[in-house]
Amino acid sequence: MRAVLINHCHPQMDHVCAVRMATFATAMAQRGHQIVLLSGAGSGHVSIADHRTRMANHDWSSPYTLPCKPAPAPLLERLHQGRLPSGIRQAVVAVSYLLQGGVFYNWRRGADDAINFLASDFKPDIAWATFGNTDAWNIGRDLAQRAGCPWVADMKDNWDHYIPGPFRSWLSGRYGTAAGFTALSQAHGDMVSRRFGTAAQVIYSGFGNPQEAPSEAFRLVISGSIYDGQMLAVMGKGVQTWLQDMPAETAVEVCYFGNDWKMAERVLAPLDAYCRVVSRSFLAPAELAPLLAGATAILYPRHGPMLYHHKFGDYMATGRPVICLPGETAECRAIAKAIHAPFFSCEDADQVDAALRAVTAGDFPKLDKNKLAAYSWRRQAEILEAVFMDAIGS
Repeated sequence: MRAVLINHCHPQMDHVCAVRMATFATAMAQRGHQIVLLSGAGSGHVSIADHRTRMANHDWSSPYTLPCKPAPAPLLERLHQGRLPSGIRQAVVAVSYLLQGGVFYNWRRGADDAINFLASDFKPDIAWATFGNTDAWNIGRDLAQRAGCPWVADMKDNWDHYIPGPFRSWLSGRYGTAAGFTALSQAHGDMVSRRFGTAAQVIYSGFGNPQEAPSEAFRLVISGSIYDGQMLAVMGKGVQTWLQDMPAETAVEVCYFGNDWKMAERVLAPLDAYCRVVSRSFLAPAELAPLLAGATAILYPRHGPMLYHHKFGDYMATGRPVICLPGETAECRAIAKAIHAPFFSCEDADQVDAALRAVTAGDFPKLDKNKLAAYSWRRQAEILEAVFMDAIGS
């Protein structure tokens, strides 16, 4: 089949928002489908005429990326940059939703020529658009209408968190043309049921391949966003209590890798007196994976308002003990139990201390790699393919 996947984040963007659609694009191409990934702007600019030539010669064993530069919109750009004062900011958001259906309508306008090109030349059988903002869905809907094909809406972010309260119900009524919904997790699926009155097929972002390769050093690893740092600070207190009872000759490292490295450095500063603390900026997934796999344990400061964290799957795939605070959702605890993962769901610093003592003693389960395979990108792509085939046949 020919499918267009739509995500605002360019696949080369150093952010987790780029991972889901880019990786599924690759997985679907590997299953023999012709996949175009339409995204926000990347580096440089290529004309539609050049895309036409490139696509005609493209090797479809991999997806074709079609980045779209947003149309000029000075006021909207200032909104995205956080440069509008309170009052004006809220007014711009409200008018953008009321008149344009989204706060990234400049990207939607910039993608208009690409939408026409894909509809006339690529002739997709289906479009799949992920919600990071409503304009990804608006583009999916526009493309489906012009190409005469179905589109499927993917819920990967929290609708109630990103859409202002007055617009949540009204906007949900604008996507009734979707042939179906997918969701990042069951929690996201439940939101689809509440807001859109229909069921969603859960398509987990893949957990990856087991990469367990523990190092000889006792190393605690943290990665990605730590939000306001409060949960990491609580975890740090638990780590400090545990360290105070460790033999003096035990060499321990606490390592953070991610865009919040400066905040992590400040939050973890109290541990400097007890162990080596390392804080580094963002690492590409290929660089981060072996560091996670080599961890003695992974510290996972969770952001409560999020329905599901992408990093949960990455952590499960390592096979290493994962210590989470605050406690994970019932859905994630059930997954961890099903695959026999060494997962500690904690609510306070004392429980973090107890989890570290269990890890030190080797008192934790061993990951069942066969059960983990059900959550791989390959297996989840099979489920996604079935969703597409059902939508095309409907």
